[in-house]
Amino acid sequence: MNIDWSALLLVSVVTVGVATVVVTIFAYGAAKLAAAHQAQTEGRPAGWNAVLAKIMFGTVGAIGLFGLYLVIPYFH
Repeated sequence: MNIDWSALLLVSVVTVGVATVVVTIFAYGAAKLAAAHQAQTEGRPAGWNAVLAKIMFGTVGAIGLFGLYLVIPYFH
């Protein structure tokens, strides 16, 4: 049995990269949601902060669903 080390390295790098991107997008969404909440607490409109937070959370959800699509062979 031979291990294709270059393929293993590629999969590892892509996994770490995508995980970092997803966590970053989620953290950005959480920060924008907190800013929107703070603005509403101070009596100002939430503005683009709430919209951007929803877009970021939707993006994370879409990436998660795409990952499930790739993993579950029934959908192919």
